[in-house]
Amino acid sequence: MTESSGKATPAAKLNCSLYRRKEWFAFRERCLNSSGRRCERCGRTEKESSLQVHHPHYGDGLMPWDYDPRFCEVLCKGCHAREHGKTKPIDGWLLIHSDWDDGEPTGWTRCEHCDAQMEWHNDLWHPEWGVITVGYECAEKLGAPEVHAIKKKRERMNTFIHSPRWKRTAKGWKYTHGDRSVFAMQKQRGWVLKIGGDWGIITYPTIDAAKERAFLFIEANKMRVCASGVLSVATD
Repeated sequence: MTESSGKATPAAKLNCSLYRRKEWFAFRERCLNSSGRRCERCGRTEKESSLQVHHPHYGDGLMPWDYDPRFCEVLCKGCHAREHGKTKPIDGWLLIHSDWDDGEPTGWTRCEHCDAQMEWHNDLWHPEWGVITVGYECAEKLGAPEVHAIKKKRERMNTFIHSPRWKRTAKGWKYTHGDRSVFAMQKQRGWVLKIGGDWGIITYPTIDAAKERAFLFIEANKMRVCASGVLSVATD
């Protein structure tokens, strides 16, 4: 699944994405319910440790949720690590997904590093371990400092979206700050943006979606108009 190159491979990222699918969450719930929501080795409950579903054997072509729960085992993170005969590395982890990038939390569960309750998930990968899901602080401690920048960017975006500098007008919302000028005009099917003196042609479904796009333009600080007339941002 992975290589020891120090980089998350496409296969590792695909493997991680499978464990974010609704089918996996439904299967995991079935397994936890069948085990009484406790580790089947030591008896620890989900209030005492994060619980994980262990597949003793994998079948070719099967998704992680295609198995009968009777053939899987619910283990706490400690028993799961001992089952695989591994000690989790304390650094060198790479961030491959963060809820902060998505702008919304996956939901409450336990961090797989410190066992604390967390709402915002960060998926880390290590060539000697695989994928774990941890909270914001543990992601930083395990060597994924970029999660800090992602979180701060999301916080700046939320501040921008809810800024009192947005003023309601007869046709939409206007934002001014120094030499920055953004106007979001409501159309029949959504919202369109005018940034500086240029109108975009993309229609956004909500005012918050339009404000989020405006923030990305300002944050990048590289606004331009494509030959087609569509506003875009150079991200490199």
